[in-house]
Amino acid sequence: EVALASLVRIARGAVRIERNPSLCYVNTVNWDLIAKWDTLKNYVAKNKGALDCPGCQSTCPEGLCWSRTECQIQPESHCHPLCLGGCSGPGPRDCNSCVRLVTADNECVEHCPLGTYQHLNRRCITREECTAIDLPSGSSKGLRYHSSSGRAAKKYVVFNGTCIDSCPPGYEIDAAGTGCTACAGGKCQKWCAGQNIENIASAQILRGCTHIEGSLEISIKTGKPKIIFEELEENLGSIEEIEFYLKVARSIPIVNLNFLRNLTTIRGIHQLPVGYKGLGGGE
Repeated sequence: EVALASLVRIARGAVRIERNPSLCYVNTVNWDLIAKWDTLKNYVAKNKGALDCPGCQSTCPEGLCWSRTECQIQPESHCHPLCLGGCSGPGPRDCNSCVRLVTADNECVEHCPLGTYQHLNRRCITREECTAIDLPSGSSKGLRYHSSSGRAAKKYVVFNGTCIDSCPPGYEIDAAGTGCTACAGGKCQKWCAGQNIENIASAQILRGCTHIEGSLEISIKTGKPKIIFEELEENLGSIEEIEFYLKVARSIPIVNLNFLRNLTTIRGIHQLPVGYKGLGGGE
């Protein structure tokens, strides 16, 4: 048996259950009542025959059940249109869950009230609640800076009525680190964590990055020089600044550094270990 006795709705998608010769109680569930997104795609066939399975209890409405002991729950038709999965009353505060968004007062709404922001397409929260949410540990999206202040944002920000983990294209975090502002001239800085480039795949991680937080180390031992240069130019060509140092070592295919055509500054905040030579500390 499937025995999903509490399942009352599949918001998107369809149901397909087939070729389960021992599975009962799939024909005693009204799947069209649960998966209304596209009922023509619901498909239940070639499972154990209904005549070979026990029936529903006589008390189950319309003879629908998940098992011998569990009737299929049928959400009340008097629920508010914004309710999902049944309700305890007719109002938007009586829903078991919401089709769109839920407020702090557990009210289902189509749009978040003034002064609150949509978070994860599920709930409405205040600006203070949004900007207190930490980004996932290790997320590269934490490396977001305001170009003038140099301030990094490692928490969620608000933008256009939403609470988001990073600003959209053409925007950067504001000086306060809590919202988004249009980039000067439409060109945004893109901060990325330092990398050790050992192959084309690791270079592709830095595509479009303008500022490297950390060091950039390149050590590509094999490959055709022309192909390696083209890939490095495409993926590292936007880099303008490196915070620590640049190290190029044991890279036989690399004959020049022209692929770093936009690099103007290596701050050298942390130098190479003693015994190594590299570029650091200058513009």
